[in-house]
Amino acid sequence: MRLSEVNIGRKVKIVSIDENILTHKLMTLGFLENTTLTIIRKSPFGGSFYVRVENQYVALRKTELESIKVIDY
Repeated sequence: MRLSEVNIGRKVKIVSIDENILTHKLMTLGFLENTTLTIIRKSPFGGSFYVRVENQYVALRKTELESIKVIDY
């Protein structure tokens, strides 16, 4: 499933990241294969999401989340 489909509070593990213009940015932010993350909250209109990756918090757009494939932790 895609990270954009994950419910708030659910813990997931990254399986892969699609190769696109955002791949390098996501990897430098700590989004790597087998990394555990959690969706903390969504903005009111669904434009951005707050994600906990290991010990940091990151705000991402929905398009960025759609490029990340995850499985249940």
